[in-house]
Amino acid sequence: MNYRHAYHAGNLADIFKHLTLAHLLVQLRDKDTPFCVIDTHAGAGSYDLRGTEALKTCEAQSGAFAFAKLEPDAALAPLQEVLAKWNLGISFGKDFQEKQLRFYPGSPAIIQHYARANDRLLAVEKHPEENKKLRKMLSPYFNAQIHQRDAWEAMGALIPPPEKRALVFIDPPYEQPDEMEKAFTAISKAYERMAHAVFALWYPVVDDIAVASLKEKFASSGIPKILCLEAEFSPRKTLRGCGLILINPPWKMGEKLSEALNLLQPLFAESSAPAELSWLKP
Repeated sequence: MNYRHAYHAGNLADIFKHLTLAHLLVQLRDKDTPFCVIDTHAGAGSYDLRGTEALKTCEAQSGAFAFAKLEPDAALAPLQEVLAKWNLGISFGKDFQEKQLRFYPGSPAIIQHYARANDRLLAVEKHPEENKKLRKMLSPYFNAQIHQRDAWEAMGALIPPPEKRALVFIDPPYEQPDEMEKAFTAISKAYERMAHAVFALWYPVVDDIAVASLKEKFASSGIPKILCLEAEFSPRKTLRGCGLILINPPWKMGEKLSEALNLLQPLFAESSAPAELSWLKP
């Protein structure tokens, strides 16, 4: 309950996971059938990069601001498009100026940007203050529902949704030592109820043993089609990097994400290894 994402909004981990999220949403929109997105740790929805919290850490400098300096590209466009909506008049690439970027859209804002009128967002946020901000941000959207409840309990209650297609985006703060175990258990149970849903689990690269254990659990599970993408972008820091486990990734998603991660490589430390994509279960 102490975690406040405003201090970390727009950092490299955000760029990594939100660019992936945006690609998943673009792919979901390719079919006419409505879809539902369950955002289990939604946060406040959007963040002021000139706010007190963001300026205390300045993590967005190596994340969102560095990302905006990259030249426009189809592989980066899904997230660039959302940033442009939240920061009118922003230019990308050599014409970018730092004064053009102020607001960073969190996962609920990205989801809502790509959701059509017949798609739905179920946003879960337990923290009272964050939930209040989230409700204000999503108040104009009739197809968004906000829940103030425990994320793991919510997954059990909300899955499966009535829609035939679903994306479950899971982005815990990992403040508790057993959170990776909770994530694996919750996803395993949810998969039993909706095996065709797309699941996206973000995780930090801090403890190599914990990360290896998480991957092994998924690789040894009965769940097929598991793609893992991982990047180390700050080898000398506690949070060295992060990864995403994707269950049932859409067709050719691996190729699209590989291209996007290659374009992000200039944002990583010079000592960082290239981002990796691998199938835990092909």
